[in-house]
Amino acid sequence: MLSNSLAELDRRHLIHPVSSFRGHEQRGVRILTGGQGATVTDSEGRTLIDGFAGLWCVNAGYGHESIVEAAAEQMRKLPYATGYFDLGAEAPIRLAAALAERAPGDLNHVYFTLGGSDAVDSTIRFIRYYWHAKGQPGRDQFISVANGYHGSTTMGRG
Repeated sequence: MLSNSLAELDRRHLIHPVSSFRGHEQRGVRILTGGQGATVTDSEGRTLIDGFAGLWCVNAGYGHESIVEAAAEQMRKLPYATGYFDLGAEAPIRLAAALAERAPGDLNHVYFTLGGSDAVDSTIRFIRYYWHAKGQPGRDQFISVANGYHGSTTMGRG
């Protein structure tokens, strides 16, 4: 029988990355219910500063109506379009052009990722592809900081 308790459903079904499974099992989840500006509110009414900015993907903060409206408009048109297989869409094309225009020097190409782990893995793939294309496939060694955090993917882990 399923419980309607969010905390119980979380305990039974949701894996939290970068958490001690045993510690999480003992403590349980802190359920976030809202956000405004640089803060989030939990289910017990406590307001917390979101120092991670939603793990760096809410850097403009929460509750900005201009962002909500732009996102809602885009969701109505085309919520997502992959860039794989030579596919494109207006929003990422225009954003890439705007970023390239503002970037210094000859930095005029953009690759959008879903987050840091994806960015690190993609960079490694691009570098390997580049050296293979140049006829130097042996140039595939990468240096990282011992115990550094570069993401949670196989290639990006520290």
